[in-house]
Amino acid sequence: MKLPCAVVRDLLPLHTEGLTEPETDTLIQEHLEDCAPCAERLATLREEAPKPLETAKPLKSLKKQIRLRRWLAALMAGLVVFVALFTCFYHTGSMQLLPWEEGLVQVKGVETVSPEHRYGRSVIRLSGDETAPDAYTGEALVLQTDSRIAGWKNETFVEDGITTLILQGAARRSQTRAEKGTEYGELMLYPVPDRIIYGYTDPQQLLYGEEADFGVQVLPRLALAYYRLIAAVLALGLGAAWLLLRKKPCAALLRQLFFAPLSWLIAQLLLKGLDATSFFLEWELGWILLMAAAVYGLLTLGCLLWKQHREAAV
Repeated sequence: MKLPCAVVRDLLPLHTEGLTEPETDTLIQEHLEDCAPCAERLATLREEAPKPLETAKPLKSLKKQIRLRRWLAALMAGLVVFVALFTCFYHTGSMQLLPWEEGLVQVKGVETVSPEHRYGRSVIRLSGDETAPDAYTGEALVLQTDSRIAGWKNETFVEDGITTLILQGAARRSQTRAEKGTEYGELMLYPVPDRIIYGYTDPQQLLYGEEADFGVQVLPRLALAYYRLIAAVLALGLGAAWLLLRKKPCAALLRQLFFAPLSWLIAQLLLKGLDATSFFLEWELGWILLMAAAVYGLLTLGCLLWKQHREAAV
């Protein structure tokens, strides 16, 4: 059976796409062998047909964008969980100074110690002696300490040749309200100071030596307040520049620079609240910096996701 030219030309687009049945393909091929105009028409259709790769490019690009968006959303969700857990951990596991109470610290006396006496004891090496705790042999003052104390804060002052040690124990915030237990630890101090006062601020308690005829107090450091002020000024300036130049090529850079001080402010607010004083400045600066990095990542990812959402909606 020979197909008319009109029928073949109607079937050629389907034939080009491979959508016709084998029997139809056979009839078309038989017709094309004897009909030059229809053969030319088939060649033209094949030249005009889009290449498979060109057809797939938009689909592949869309799949890539969807995959990237999912990865960004997953990473952002992970950072949100990290920020929430880290905030909870900080407020329960960070250190807080313990005020004086009866029996919190008791002086056992001066002992001659050697390296084997160091095991099971906390050690504070005062300035003036560079000997490592595991190599020290000599006199040391031993204190019995409450089991809640997980760390120490100390400062040494020398007045008229008399060495005064200001000492205060610190407990994790989750343990500060715990009832006093019956277990104790031991703290070894060397070289032996002339005087030990427990407490940075009132109430203070003389633990060892003679009463001082002068007041000794260590004030908390206020560097966090200065850092917060600097970050606020930078955030305001960079934020204003970003808004004014948001249509300029430098807008993306200004936005990322603005996120840096903003992240610090958010991190300090989450961890310290409105309190800008610190007895553990270096330790707290490290935690705030880590939190600020996580917040910076959140702000950056949130901005990228919002930009992709707007582009997809257009």
